[in-house]
This record gives sequence, structure tokens and C-alpha cells, in this order.
Amino acid sequence: MRLAERIDLANAEAARRLTASRARWVDVRPLRDVVLDLGAYELTHGGPPLLWREMGGAQRGAVLAAVLYEGWARTPAEARGMLDRAEVSLRPNHHAGGVGTGAGVGSPTMPVCVLEERGVADRQGTLSWAPLAPAGIDAGAHDAATLARRRRWREALAPALGRAVAARGGLDVDAVVARALHMGDDLVHRTDASTALAVAALAPALTAAGLDGDALRELVDGLTEGEGFFGALALAAAKLACDGAQVEDSTVVTAMSRNGVRCGVRLAGTGERWFTAPAPTVKGRLRDGYDDADAGRDHGDSALAEAAGLGAFALAGAPALHALLGTRTADGLRVTRDMAEVTVARHPRYTLPALEFAGAPVGIDARRVLDTGILPVIGATIEHREAGHRPIGAGLTRFPRECFTAAIEHFADARGVR
Repeated sequence: MRLAERIDLANAEAARRLTASRARWVDVRPLRDVVLDLGAYELTHGGPPLLWREMGGAQRGAVLAAVLYEGWARTPAEARGMLDRAEVSLRPNHHAGGVGTGAGVGSPTMPVCVLEERGVADRQGTLSWAPLAPAGIDAGAHDAATLARRRRWREALAPALGRAVAARGGLDVDAVVARALHMGDDLVHRTDASTALAVAALAPALTAAGLDGDALRELVDGLTEGEGFFGALALAAAKLACDGAQVEDSTVVTAMSRNGVRCGVRLAGTGERWFTAPAPTVKGRLRDGYDDADAGRDHGDSALAEAAGLGAFALAGAPALHALLGTRTADGLRVTRDMAEVTVARHPRYTLPALEFAGAPVGIDARRVLDTGILPVIGATIEHREAGHRPIGAGLTRFPRECFTAAIEHFADARGVR
């Protein structure tokens, strides 16, 4: 059989596995209880591998905050000293079976939402994770009040949430995603509907989770008053789906991520190898008082959502986002339609009313990216180039062509094609 035919068959199988995935949220645990080989002084981070000395902006701030949150250092200066001396090791989230929102930094005692595969037969019980992301907690802030609030979630609120999830028997994340797409969410920048659906489903169990009235109100407010909570679950579900799509001879993308310095992709047929290029900057709508010179390079694991058919790939179904991104309804329709040109399938459950309930495009084919010249679009939060700032805006960007060129060249070389 010719290589092109093998690739087509492999891509069809990768797409089948990707769309067969059904993620269920089953628990909330400390990261060290999920990543069993996590070192005592080890942090995880978003994007491809990155050294501390290379980091900048929001990611550097989030690493410093994690060291202080864990109590490994008492001051930012002590934390920097530990990192400069390489006393703290760093590992990409993707290499630890999970993903991170925002700067994507995980630490041993950080509460994470644990998801389990329930759809793909030979991966039943496989886990993924993403940090629990309550509203109002800036992962890069390390003032006393923020650290105290993070520790309160770790010690009281997150365990109660875990009890509620377990008492309910878990939550079908895939089903919530499918419903929320009909209610205007893209599952990355807009999670209003999905968060409301999840909290409503958990409400009876939350009231029996052993919290007093004030603590219960604090927990619910943390889940509902922000952008990150259900987005983390959707991203962990995307991780499960993409990790399950590993198929020899497939050119389907199974990871896309950025770390503020480089962005990278992985393919189903090339294993765990990253193919990288300089991370882009993001153009979009900025908060008052900021301009393009303030923006840092793109970072975070959230681009994996697009590889699973969410985020910008579902932008046609999320009209309320245009005010945030600085785009128009016509832009959303065009982006989703263009992404169908570089993907190998439509998702059978993630359907979009604005496109007559067509499925969201899913399964980015690196060959089609190069053949058409259409680069995958991702939605991105715009972070300040320096640490210590909240996000300054949001917009759209495209993954660089160089990532896909390097991936296909390696794929071809490994199969004796020149």
C-alpha cells in the first residue's frame, strides 16, 4: 500500500479515536497524588520544554508564585535563588499527563481536576488532569492575600468539591461540552453556559459536602465568577481525546502548545517529539491603558482545545466572544469554515447551530496545513510581557507554518521519503 493511502487510513482512525473519547470528571486531588513520579521540588508548566532562565513575563511570575505557595521559599528573592541554582525542576504539563490553564504552572499540593476516559475501549480508566481554576486567583500573583486564598482552596474548598464530585458519581464533561456549544460557549474564552450546567449538576452534592453556609458560598462564587473553571475541564478532556489518537502513519496533530518563547506541535505518527518555532504575539482587543508593545509572546496549553474541535474552531457558535476578541460575526463563520479545510473530520457530538448543526472541524492534518497554506487559528489571552500583571486582552493568532513543516519533514524522513 502506498504511503499516501496508509496516511489516509491512519488519519481516519486517529479521527475516530479522537471523537470517540468521552471524558468524565471523577475527582479533585493534589497534583502529587495524580502524577506519582512528580519530584518533591518539581513544577509543571505550559508548552514545550523550557528552562527557567528562558522564561519571561507571566510564566516566570507563575513559577515564582508556585514556589512560594508550596512554602519552599519565604520571599521572591529566595524563590529566584532556588530556581537560579536549579533546585527546582521543571516539566511540561503534557509530559505529566495533563494540561494547564493560563501560565499553566502546576505544583505538588495544587488541587487538580481529574478526568477519566470512558469512551475509547482500550483506554478505559486513563486519566488526565488540569488545575482547579477558581475565579479571582491570579496564578502569577504572590502577595500574602493571594497565597492565603490559594492555600484555603487547597485545604478546605477543593477537598469539599472533590467529595461532591465523588458523591455524584462524577460528571460527564463531554455531554456538558456538547450542550454548551449550543448555548454560545467556545469552551476556552467563554465558559458561562458550561460552568452553569456543571455547577447546577453538582448543586445537590455540594450542599452535602460538609461546608458551612459562608464556605459553600465562597466555593460556588469561585466556580462561577470567572472564565477559567470549566475551561480547565474542557482542556483536560481535549488532552484525553488527543492522547488517545496516537496512530502510526497518522499526520493528525495531537498536541499544540506555547510557552512564551516557543510554540510546538506533536503528530499522532511521530510520538512525543515536539516540532517548534518562535511563539507568536497575539493581535486582539486590549484593556484600556495598554498597547501592542506591552504584550508578551503567546503561552499556555489552551491551543489543545482547537486540536479537539473547540476554541477558535467553534468560533462560529460563540457570537458573544467577538466583543472580547475584537472580531465580527463574519470572522467567526469564516474561521470555522476555513478550519474545515485543514481537518479530517467533523465532530459527531460537538455541533454548531450557526452552521446548520454541522460538527465542529476536528483532527488537524499537518499535510493539509502545508498544502492549503491555511494555518490553524487559536484563541489566546494576551499576557503582559513582564510578570506581575493580570491579562491585558484577548484575540486570535495562528500557529506558525514552521511547526508543521518540521513535523512533516521528520515524518517523511522516518519513512524513507525525501
